Amino acid sequence: LPGAPAQLFFSVQPSDTTVGNGFTPTVQVTVLDAYSNTCTTATNTITLTGSAGLTLGVITQTNTVNGIAIFTGMTAGGISATGYTLTATSSGLTSATSNTFTLSGFGSAAQLLWVQAPTSPQTQNQSFSPAPSIRATDVYSNTVTTYSSAITIERVSGTGVFTNNTA
Repeated sequence: LPGAPAQLFFSVQPSDTTVGNGFTPTVQVTVLDAYSNTCTTATNTITLTGSAGLTLGVITQTNTVNGIAIFTGMTAGGISATGYTLTATSSGLTSATSNTFTLSGFGSAAQLLWVQAPTSPQTQNQSFSPAPSIRATDVYSNTVTTYSSAITIERVSGTGVFTNNTA
């Protein structure tokens, strides 16, 4: 028979995933006794947090059943990068940190950001120099390379008229 709950263990580690998606297979955390036996009677609440820059969504806290917490549907977001980790905590138990994983790709376009904003002064009837450029990003500032909608630049103050202001 297992002893009293003492520590947490990632029995199913997080895998590499893409921004806004879940982990396959589903992340699981097991409650272990001091001798690393699964505490099948444990009913602890387990909370997952992400390392700096990682945002977790949908399910980040769940109760154990037969000593195992299953984080079905949990999603990950953040800047595309390697080296992210998850930390599992539960009151009175030794926490656990997952293996590292990679978050790649991008989510849906959420905002437009200046790469090169127009500078002043500009010469009338001349092209901007340097040329303004804009990129579409998701909510985590990852560039959305598949963005294909037209972008129109409009003057909000001052005088003058833009021509050829749609890309």
